[in-house]
Amino acid sequence: MRTTGAAPAENHVHGLDVIRVAVIASEPLREAGVVSSLRASHELILQPFSPDGDIEVIVAESPRLAGGMLRQLQRVHRSQGSATVAIVQSRGDADIQGSVNAGVAEVLHPSEASPERLLAAVRRARRTAARPAPASVAALTEQLGRLDDAAHADSAGPELSERELILLRHLAEGLGTRQIGAVMNISERTAKYILWCVMQRFSLHNRVQAVAFAIRAGLI
Repeated sequence: MRTTGAAPAENHVHGLDVIRVAVIASEPLREAGVVSSLRASHELILQPFSPDGDIEVIVAESPRLAGGMLRQLQRVHRSQGSATVAIVQSRGDADIQGSVNAGVAEVLHPSEASPERLLAAVRRARRTAARPAPASVAALTEQLGRLDDAAHADSAGPELSERELILLRHLAEGLGTRQIGAVMNISERTAKYILWCVMQRFSLHNRVQAVAFAIRAGLI
């Protein structure tokens, strides 16, 4: 399990009420995508994930809300009182009370985790971190229930932008994100972000799955 975060950013928004955020993710590419999505907002200061840090909100990306990641979140929540926005693909055997004990305040399916919705979830998580336990359990149960609906909506059929299709075709040809960026006349960071968006929307775990998904769907 990868548990790193972005390097501390300078607070270039003096006087504003910024939110200190750290990222924990299941894979490096997914972590990079989440960080890129959050970095666009001047409301946030990104800093490394650390049990000893001063973190207000953690954005945690994982296939499901359980296991080692949940235990790490519980430790940080106990020591810092941080809230968590979880991006998970399925509810699986999610432990509701354990998630509440870990400070999980918002749950998003990958298809819901656009930069705008993710920022809104971070804001809500910060505001609602101190709500009473019964309210937390009720809200979290409802949010986990929505995961099945979001996953069902994804299965209706893939819709990709022209830029996403071009990137997947180049990926299927064996090009890396740096080469794809050069061919598409975009930065490598942008290429990684486009790929991350596709992986998030269709619950894909890595680049191989992204290519296989596009082939099965007849897109490339």
